[in-house]
Amino acid sequence: MKREILVLTEPQILALADAEIAFRKNKRVQVQELCARFGKTPWLLTLFKRSSKQVMVVTSYWLGALSSFEKDIARFSSFEDMVLVDTRDDNYSVTLQENINNGKKVVVLVSLCGNGVDKHETKKSELLPLANIDKLVGVDEADFGAWQPQQVRLLEYLIRDNDQVILMSGTGGERAATNIKVDHFNSITYFDMLVSKGSHPVSMKSIPNVEFYRVSLPKAANQSWSKVIKNLSSAHNVINTVFGTLFNGMFDTMFGKRPTGIMIWLPERERKETVDEFVEILKPIANKWRVIGIHGDIINGREAEAYVNEQHAEAIKQGLYGIVVVSIKLGARSFSIPSIDTVVLAYDYGSCAQTTQKMSRCLTRLYNTEKVGHVVNVNLDPSRDDNFNTPIFETARRLSQRTGLELMEAVDKVIRTLSIYAVDEHSNKVRVSPNTASDVVMGIYVKSLRESTKLLRSVL
Repeated sequence: MKREILVLTEPQILALADAEIAFRKNKRVQVQELCARFGKTPWLLTLFKRSSKQVMVVTSYWLGALSSFEKDIARFSSFEDMVLVDTRDDNYSVTLQENINNGKKVVVLVSLCGNGVDKHETKKSELLPLANIDKLVGVDEADFGAWQPQQVRLLEYLIRDNDQVILMSGTGGERAATNIKVDHFNSITYFDMLVSKGSHPVSMKSIPNVEFYRVSLPKAANQSWSKVIKNLSSAHNVINTVFGTLFNGMFDTMFGKRPTGIMIWLPERERKETVDEFVEILKPIANKWRVIGIHGDIINGREAEAYVNEQHAEAIKQGLYGIVVVSIKLGARSFSIPSIDTVVLAYDYGSCAQTTQKMSRCLTRLYNTEKVGHVVNVNLDPSRDDNFNTPIFETARRLSQRTGLELMEAVDKVIRTLSIYAVDEHSNKVRVSPNTASDVVMGIYVKSLRESTKLLRSVL
């Protein structure tokens, strides 16, 4: 199969420059917090290609992350001189040395899974051939498991004085650095990329735009998603109201077209069985779609992408509109399905990191094709904060820190790059004015400050 030509985006190029300059200043251990849909895998492979190191170790606690390196090495012509070695294979050290002797650039995959003293010592002995090699070390999804003490001890054994280290994370850079001394920190959010796209529309063409929809349904108001999902057997009316409205014309009217794939996120504290029950309730509502759930009892993270792509292909083959994927956690990381263009947030009070990861599932790039991702927040209780506000504010705060803009100016700049709509039960949508949105986002900030002040006073 003919390999694709990799074209880096402006944010990827800026992050490359940032990492290389930091390394030249002897900042050996870096956190690169690169948002979901940034293209972390080809970015790290490009950094390795440009470096003088002959070996790069890629390690992760999330095994699904490692498979993306195998895919991208085979996919892009830029990496055709690279060889992949997996430490889970027998005699990997022999294969590693042979490729080093042949002058190849070698990418070595290392799993950080496994706890307990015996497993830890066994792992150390397995990694001994790698420990003394001069190398670049990339820790993917470094905020997921890799920051735990047992895994950090393994990393410390693996990393030697001259090695260069990249801790990559989508949204949890601070957690990634919990137990590791870090010399440098860089962060790029998806909203940063949208701001960049506004200034460089041609070079950033492949970055999908995103539209945000705040849907209000009075018949389902004054509820909480947690209570609804926890009591599904008695919540059929609410589910029918919300999703019946969405699937029976609202999606098409809001977007101006029918979505090709939809991902629905339920509250994170729910059980796997809740996904199965929700899917059965949703099937007759979304009967022109193939509705599936994903969790650990159905498919593992490494195989989830292939499974969903197969299910989507089967849906189209049967003449259905597309696929609806219901999940709690699985698919929030290292999960790229180009056909998914819509995300529905069916939970309250999601954390900034959690919501940003989940929103990004509709933003997998379609190369050489413009794409718009749709993020729908159905807020059952108007008194609760919108899931969009915190990620917007966090982007503005970082923009303010980088550029020196006043915080309110930064909020305004970020919001003016976004399309945010308010939608009523009749599918009437109105674009929220930047001034109104800025006031709401800053209101969240002020509220947070007040709560922090109250807490501080109570302590003092």
